[in-house]
Amino acid sequence: MLALERWDATTMVVRDLATRESVQFARKATGDTVASLASGRLAYLVRETVNPSGNYIEVLDLGQRHRSIRIVPARDLAVLGFALSPTGEHLGYAEIDLRRSRSERVFWRIAVVDLLRRDFQVSLVPEKTHLSGGVVPVPFAWSRATRDLYLQGLQPFRGMATQGIWSMSPNGSSLREILPEPSYTGLPRLSPDGASLGYLSSHPESLPRSGALAGGAPPGNVLSVMDLRTGQSTIVAKETQAVFGAQTWSAAGTEIVVSRRRWLDGRFRDADLLRVERGSAAELHPLRPPPDRVAGIEECFGSLLWVEERPGESRLVGSVSGAAPATLLALREERIRIVGCWGA
Repeated sequence: MLALERWDATTMVVRDLATRESVQFARKATGDTVASLASGRLAYLVRETVNPSGNYIEVLDLGQRHRSIRIVPARDLAVLGFALSPTGEHLGYAEIDLRRSRSERVFWRIAVVDLLRRDFQVSLVPEKTHLSGGVVPVPFAWSRATRDLYLQGLQPFRGMATQGIWSMSPNGSSLREILPEPSYTGLPRLSPDGASLGYLSSHPESLPRSGALAGGAPPGNVLSVMDLRTGQSTIVAKETQAVFGAQTWSAAGTEIVVSRRRWLDGRFRDADLLRVERGSAAELHPLRPPPDRVAGIEECFGSLLWVEERPGESRLVGSVSGAAPATLLALREERIRIVGCWGA
């Protein structure tokens, strides 16, 4: 499933890797894609106005394109993020109250919708947590193994800066921090079975000095995996003169494929792809010439796919069924996002 972004609209398509044909499912005003895919359902954020409170979530049944569910926030509330359950039957999402919120205190809530019964329940509000006033926990994944929602701390009044990682039961109980803010950078990824979490952390002393001192979040040069059942983390890869970028789990859930970024021409640029197992990392594919960035990686049914962004162009590149990597789709003035594997 791909999201093709062009200016103020996004087209959702399924790309057949064998025939290279695309089937369009929806075209909406979305901006940067926020989406979740699970068990034949696709949820995505629709932005129809410049006012965030006008945004809503649309959930599309990919097997029946004419069937969709629209989740519209109440007045003055804006959606920050969401995640479908592994069965595709429930959706957990976070909302912020724009009218009442300020930088020192944010009013928010996490809700869960039963998409079959169309039932809605509020699971968590700030009063039931010990989070600092400016942090909102936003769902990004729902585990099949632990049955918990996983949330990323977001600071909406500080440039959408990210903080730590929490887990909670869908009913809002058992909220606990599993990764504190200083140890985390970038978007984490759940393994296919939902039992492990791959994430990046930063060891600045090992980074090129000019890169480590740049503004913003510190680059992640340590790749770790957490066993979500035990809470134990293991470092699986560490770089001393490079950092990691986009990452994904292999289809079997035993390895992580990650882009390695090197300091080139005054900035970090993606140079190659690595396949990482516990205790070892092997170069999978060099990126020549290095793109501005790898915007996403996914492994679907034995085919490895990634998106390379260069000035004015976005390319979907893939190694399909073990063949040599080739460009599967190239678009000018348009961005390609891999949403996930439909049917996985």
